[in-house]
Amino acid sequence: MRCRSSLLLLTLPLAACSPDSATAPAVAGTRSVLADISSGEGGEASSAAHLDLRAVRADLVAADRAYAEAAKSVSLIEALVAPLATQGVFLAPTPDFLRGPAQVRAFLESSPNNALSKFTRMPIRADVSSDGREGYTVGYTETTLPSGAVAPGRYLAYWVKQSDDTWKMEAFKRIGRAAGAVSLTPPSGFETPDDRHRRYFPNTDAAAEAEAAANTDLAFSDLAQVVGNAEAFSRYAAPTPMQSGNSASAGWEFGRDAIAAAHAGEALGIFSWAPVISHAAASGDLAFTVGWVFNAAGQRLGKYFSVWQKQHTGEWLYIVD
Repeated sequence: MRCRSSLLLLTLPLAACSPDSATAPAVAGTRSVLADISSGEGGEASSAAHLDLRAVRADLVAADRAYAEAAKSVSLIEALVAPLATQGVFLAPTPDFLRGPAQVRAFLESSPNNALSKFTRMPIRADVSSDGREGYTVGYTETTLPSGAVAPGRYLAYWVKQSDDTWKMEAFKRIGRAAGAVSLTPPSGFETPDDRHRRYFPNTDAAAEAEAAANTDLAFSDLAQVVGNAEAFSRYAAPTPMQSGNSASAGWEFGRDAIAAAHAGEALGIFSWAPVISHAAASGDLAFTVGWVFNAAGQRLGKYFSVWQKQHTGEWLYIVD
């Protein structure tokens, strides 16, 4: 596994991104909140703490679907570049992490087929931060190649509301999937949440929360080297997690049991990971990390992208991975 002292971790500002210590999810960034937690609201007398998050989620999904609809009339290149924020992270098979529309366009244009291909997506779940300024969507994709063949896939996107109140992607990853039928309706209990409010974390330092999420991510990897991937992916999962599973997964894996089962056959220490970029919402309850996955010899296998949600206890757990 990668030595922590060699890790260069970048924390993104808000856009206008020993075995004993590794045996449980880290609790970080907990704040004192003088409020009834069961109400889902924090103690700040702020309009952000009183948003109807159902409306914000619907707005985010509508934005994602609007981009997907527009993508039908343009090339794959335009479809993928259009939603990106100025410094949006685009995970691709490159030696580094692509940032922003210009870098992503140059990468996509390096393959002639992309200009002749089509790309569209369908969100199946979304959620937002308690201040309504950030959120994620997750779903399925279809890439239509110049030959007419259709390649199915999945995607994960982290969005930030811009100064003009439009949604742009702060991070995005296309994820392959095995062939097979999938449902566009998540299982019961794993749909887009319908709670109106969520606990608010006042006086939050977004950079500190981004670091806390990254440290939790590192502890997650450490634990996997000790107890195995199945148990670690279960322990660090939020109550309603989604995960891309393994190479045999046609759809998303929903819930801790299904996620653990997807990793049950993996050898101890088969891979580890370390975040390179982390970002947290100003409200301190939603974050993402992106980084490298390494094999047992410490060689890079690829990149990963996880979305984290702070629990009422103050601990960070992944909600989509």
